[in-house]
Amino acid sequence: MRSALVRLVGRQWAALPAVLATFTALALMHELMLYHIGRKEPAWVIGRFVLLRGVVVAAKVTAKKALRSRRQRLLAEVSRVLTVGFVVATGFRLFLPPLLQRGAVTKAGRETIAVV
Repeated sequence: MRSALVRLVGRQWAALPAVLATFTALALMHELMLYHIGRKEPAWVIGRFVLLRGVVVAAKVTAKKALRSRRQRLLAEVSRVLTVGFVVATGFRLFLPPLLQRGAVTKAGRETIAVV
């Protein structure tokens, strides 16, 4: 995706739409897997969570490029703390509730016992 976009938006910014396209595909895949686990109509809660992460990753890439152009740098430790904090905070709010509501944890436990 990135290689194809280099001609359209240039080498510097081709990563942004590529990141968004990747996270869009990932969101669709998560919704499909959740459908197969619960056999219920998709609510797009997890898909929105994944898309939100994609937008934040694209913003992070943009911020790092902007800082790099000013000869500044975001410390790796700060970047890691912000990333993990964001994923944990949004994960507990957006990702886990749909899994618990659809009984995915219970079904996963039964399937694990069946495999063993």
